[in-house]
This record gives sequence, structure tokens and C-alpha cells, in this order.
Amino acid sequence: MKKAQWLLLAATVSACSSRAWPDPPPVDRPAFLAAHAAWRSELQQSIGERFVGLAGLWLLNEGRTPFGTDSSLPIVLPGPGPRVLVGTFVRRGRIVQVEPARGHRLRSDQKRPIASTVTLLTEDDSMPTYLRFGSLRMWIHVQDEREYLRVTDLASPRLKGFTLAPDYEPDPRWRVAARLKAYRQRRVFRLADVTGAEQHLAVPGELVFHLAGREMRLEAFAEPSDPKWLWLMFKDSTNRLETYPAGRYLWVPVPDSTGWTTIDFNRAISPPCAYTAFATCPLPPEENRLAVRVEAGQKRPH
Repeated sequence: MKKAQWLLLAATVSACSSRAWPDPPPVDRPAFLAAHAAWRSELQQSIGERFVGLAGLWLLNEGRTPFGTDSSLPIVLPGPGPRVLVGTFVRRGRIVQVEPARGHRLRSDQKRPIASTVTLLTEDDSMPTYLRFGSLRMWIHVQDEREYLRVTDLASPRLKGFTLAPDYEPDPRWRVAARLKAYRQRRVFRLADVTGAEQHLAVPGELVFHLAGREMRLEAFAEPSDPKWLWLMFKDSTNRLETYPAGRYLWVPVPDSTGWTTIDFNRAISPPCAYTAFATCPLPPEENRLAVRVEAGQKRPH
């Protein structure tokens, strides 16, 4: 075949490929806006309950770590009242126990006094063990091989009247069809997080899509808590001023049997570290920096 014929064939295939790229399933605009408003309301409740009231995050090292309200302790809990020892966490490998101090100040989530040593379930279990001290609620947060004590203040004034940052105007045009290009073997990305530590996250493949007339790709991370979703972390040029500087998160349904799914950039959100200093958010990899303004989703919190 002559060179000119090869070029013509290549151009024809390219044009056909471009025309063959599907649109996402159509949506009724009023129904789309109603669904977005309901999703945003649920998001506000979830962010408020899980992150806005956080009052502390401490890494638990191997061995014994006393905690309480005394400033001389390794873990100093916030709050008024006398300076006391509340108890001691004991970590042996992946096992964490709590030994209550005398005085029965430490209680269960049902507000029953804890009088003896308890082995704690963590976030890696179906339901972590929650501890109570005054208005503080405590549990073990797990990140890779690290175990943290995470504390929230149920009486935090930040919880009153909390509202999410505004969104860009929801627009169905920011919904795009995406095809999963699966890797033969899952890759593992080593990503820095906001604590300065490193997280190891599984990547089953990359999502390929068209945006602003260009083909783009995002590494799609496995969602540990729900295999029906893929987790995207990305940055774009709006991060300079309009959206959260560290990037945004977005969850996408796992592709169907044909390998296709829909990315709805209207549901891009600021990560938890936008609301609290006590998060362990991983940061988007270099591969997930989009050379386009994604004027959709959540804007920068104030």
C-alpha cells in the first residue's frame, strides 16, 4: 500500500474513532438538578458528621501510649476540666487495646463505664470500637500499616450551621462517557498524603474520556470501602484560585460489561483535608493533572 493510501486510511480510522465515542446516557435536566441537590444534601451531612467536628489525630506507635487531658502525656485530649490520665493505648502489631485509668472516666459509645482492658476493633473491621470521654468520641483510624487515634468533639461549635462551599452551576454537559483501560495486573501507586506519610493505593486501570475536544486520561483507584466505585483524584487549572489547591476527589461507578461508565464532574468535591487538619488525604498523582479548566463541582471552602 502506498504512503498516501496509508495516510488516508489512518485519517479515516481516526475520524471514525472520534465519531464512535459515545455520549453518556441522556438525562432529563429537571431530574438531573433534583438528583444533584439531593446528593449535595447527603454530602453535607456526611462531611459534617465525619470530619467537621474532628478534634485530634495521633499516630499510635508500638507499645504503650498514655492519654488524657494532662499536658505531660503523649496524647493530650482537648476540653475543659481537671488534668487527668484517662487511660493507656497498648499497640502490639495490628492489635490495639485500651487500659482505662482509675476513676471510670472512659466510657463505651453506649456511655457505660469501661473498667477493664478492651481490645479495640478498628476501621478495618466492619464497625470500629468507639470510646467516649465527655463530649469526645474516639476510635482507631487505620492507614496502610499505621494506626491512629482519631477524636471528634460531638459538642464542637463548628458543627452548628455547617454548610458546604458553593458549587459551580450544575450542568449535564460536564457528564462524559469514559472507557476503562484495565491493566493486566493492578498497579500500586505510592502517594504522599497531607500528614507527610505515604499511602499505597491499588489502580486497576485508567479511565479514557473526551473533554474540551481532547482525549484525556485519569488513573482510577480502587475504592477500598465499596467495589462498585472507582476513586479519582485530580488537579486542574481551577485549583489556583477557584477550587481546593490540593486537588479534588470524584467517585465513578465501576464500568459495565462493555467497559464504559460516566464521569460526572459536577460531583467533584474538596477532600476532607479542606475541612480539618486531622485528615490523612492522599494527594493526586502527577498523572492525574488535567490540562483544562474543570469548571464543575465544588469550589474552594471559605
